[in-house]
Amino acid sequence: MAGNLATGPVVPSLIGGLLNTLTLPLFIFAAGPVSGGHVNPTITMATFFARLSTFPRSILYISFQLLGATVAGYLLRGSFDTRSFVIPGCVIDTSVVSVGSAFTIEVTTDFMLIFLSFSVGLDPRQREVFGPALGPIFVGIILGITSFGTGYSQVGYTGFGTY
Repeated sequence: MAGNLATGPVVPSLIGGLLNTLTLPLFIFAAGPVSGGHVNPTITMATFFARLSTFPRSILYISFQLLGATVAGYLLRGSFDTRSFVIPGCVIDTSVVSVGSAFTIEVTTDFMLIFLSFSVGLDPRQREVFGPALGPIFVGIILGITSFGTGYSQVGYTGFGTY
């Protein structure tokens, strides 16, 4: 059993979920004064459609979020000594998981993330319930749960945008 846990998908998914739970609130708190804590294009698009963000501001945020993700991807790729590697958390084995299944898992977790993020952090009416400090922590917990859940739920799939 210990050998399976050490080499199976549960421990890496648990580590990824815990790291997401701890680091996302820090990034939200750090980016809060500049961008309102927008660090994810999905959340930024959702805030635009909920009329919490204007169109030009949303386009600007999404552009820089994608630019930052691209630069981070190239930095991560450049940190390896070889060109043949797999980045943990960004893998889909199409021989095991169909593209449709991966898409369904991703859409489900994205909508769950949006719904719960609005419920605990983005809805202005919740400010009186949770206060300004607990929202980012709850959103980090939500991301940690979804990334842990998708990391081992389907063999061959560890999420597109979860990590």
